[in-house]
Amino acid sequence: MALTSYEVWVDDGAGDFTTRLAPMVTPTPSDSSAIITGLVHGGIYGIKMTAINAVGTGLAADVVYLVCGDKPTAPAAPTADATTKNSITLAWNAPSSDGGSAVTGYSIYLNDLSVGDWTLAYQGEGYPTR
Repeated sequence: MALTSYEVWVDDGAGDFTTRLAPMVTPTPSDSSAIITGLVHGGIYGIKMTAINAVGTGLAADVVYLVCGDKPTAPAAPTADATTKNSITLAWNAPSSDGGSAVTGYSIYLNDLSVGDWTLAYQGEGYPTR
């Protein structure tokens, strides 16, 4: 049987995937994406999706929870707070925008100019900002 449509349901945190809480989106069978509007920036939403054919609606895919927001802007360029002959202590200012969700960590890349390649030196939490 040919696929006729999809249903995408949104839960605003109450655990009830109904059209009363958020709009139901009905993409066509050829769609591979859908835009859900009317959400609150920074809100966490559950998303549930089903496929439909002439026989009926299939089982729902696993529910995913997503934050409505953007990626953070870049932090300020780091500066050297202290240096030794084999280390540099970095400091930086946090991004001007967290994109609607708290910044949870930073990635620091190191470039040895003699090679020219960037290498991940640190990724995670715990580094102080100014």
